[in-house]
Amino acid sequence: AIEQDADIVMFIYRDEYYANTIFKFIPKDRVEYRDSFGHITCIGTIPVYTKGMPLKITGTWIENIKYGKQFYVEKIVESSDKEFVTIEYLEKVCNGIGPATAKKIVEKTGADIFNFVKREDAKEILCEISSIDSTIANGLIKTIKNTVDQREVFEYLSDTTDTGDAFPAAIEICKMFPKNPLAALKNNPYLVGSKAGLPFEVCDKIAETLGIPNIANMRIRALIYYAMCQCENSGNTYATLKEIYEQSKFILKDSADPEVIPASLLLYNLVQDKRFIIEKDTPNRIYFRSTWEAEQTIIQEINRLNNSKIELDYHESLIEYAERKCGIKFGDSQKETFNALRESGIKIITGGPGTGKTTTINGLVCAYKEMYPKKTIACCAPTGRAAQRMSESTGMEASTIHRLIEYQPFDNEATHKDASDPLDADIIIIDEFSMVDTKL
Repeated sequence: AIEQDADIVMFIYRDEYYANTIFKFIPKDRVEYRDSFGHITCIGTIPVYTKGMPLKITGTWIENIKYGKQFYVEKIVESSDKEFVTIEYLEKVCNGIGPATAKKIVEKTGADIFNFVKREDAKEILCEISSIDSTIANGLIKTIKNTVDQREVFEYLSDTTDTGDAFPAAIEICKMFPKNPLAALKNNPYLVGSKAGLPFEVCDKIAETLGIPNIANMRIRALIYYAMCQCENSGNTYATLKEIYEQSKFILKDSADPEVIPASLLLYNLVQDKRFIIEKDTPNRIYFRSTWEAEQTIIQEINRLNNSKIELDYHESLIEYAERKCGIKFGDSQKETFNALRESGIKIITGGPGTGKTTTINGLVCAYKEMYPKKTIACCAPTGRAAQRMSESTGMEASTIHRLIEYQPFDNEATHKDASDPLDADIIIIDEFSMVDTKL
């Protein structure tokens, strides 16, 4: 274990997603395996730490054929048993804390600030110091606690599972459960793990170490959730009980306990779980509630648009006008498509590759501009590449759907254009619509 004062001098490599890190430092005491510059090279999976964080690193020396001796980090914890080290750290970690205030804090809390911030009365004790108000106290506790929590969850995941996604999962868990993320994970590893993107077998391994039985409701409901995710990933908005049962058997093969869960238990938990909908008129259709609600909205909006159609100023001569404008001669099926301009509502143009869909859209745009020169046309597509192709073929500005509706994700929510803030467009043309998923 390296338990001496040292200065990190450089990062050689850092993968911000998986946290794989190579760094060098110069120990202040004599260590056998140094390079010619006095550096020790460390490799390992290292959480995000603020600059100046005092750390205790434990590991083993390994031999690299190309680079020689390296220190493989097996464990890293934020640690300080020296008051001057903690004072220096506090000066760097929080705005509003200078050397004098940092010294007062350490006199009150001791050198081990990392265990101190876990105390229920940490804020009250800090606020007893004259130069610290509740804002500074909250900021200090939150900053240090976030670092400690992230490392503890990451360490726990690394110790109990073999997943390579331990670091990104730890970050997600700490975001979703900021108060006590490790306790939340241990309380329901299936629910918390699924929200953090961990596979079922990883959640199952954690649950096994916690002694959660294989027929626990939380395990069966998680199994149904993962089975439904697989069905949706195959392009389906719903699944039958038989499909969920078959998918669950496949998932269980790699789990901590591969014993098959009976279909009756799956059905019982499905009925109890509010995340799912079983359609009353077709009991065999099982949906995620969010997907079912999205489908219902689509049905309502299609009906709304098609039941409120208005007649447009269309006439047959617009086909000849579009042909002259575009410099082409439309085929019979393309000419029939111009009937879409007779009235408002939803129109769908289908056809295989090379059948002239893009050319037809160009003609429709020309005709619509002639009908309504002052009205606004919005062009979009699901992907940036498709939007670029659309822009090149129509000569009009086109964007992704997300950009058009000003989609802004925020944690598990999102803001975007909607009924209360509609798009400023009279006609909306969407290319490659078969690529658009139900919720979008």
